[in-house]
Amino acid sequence: LSYEDMMDNIDSKAPLERIEDGPNDTTKWWTVQNQASVRKSRIGFITSMSEHFCSSCNRLRITADGKIKVCLFGSNEKEVSLRDIMRNRSSNNSRSDEEELSEVI
Repeated sequence: LSYEDMMDNIDSKAPLERIEDGPNDTTKWWTVQNQASVRKSRIGFITSMSEHFCSSCNRLRITADGKIKVCLFGSNEKEVSLRDIMRNRSSNNSRSDEEELSEVI
């Protein structure tokens, strides 16, 4: 289902009210007014497929196999293997290791 379809489905059952997002938030937040109580529930949508948020994204992702990705949709050319760098450290100097990792990131 697309973001729009989910919104229409939920909104037909309970009124939704948009909450302001943070400056680099990847989630679109809404409150759902529970008719049985005065308490509001919160629901969020990450619309990476139907409504891209690339222009405001500032995230790095680390994959399960230890690669750093700068983009969810980026090609493998933009990945860096953090796992390989950590396994192949040439020094026992933690300061040097920290600088090397900072440079990669």
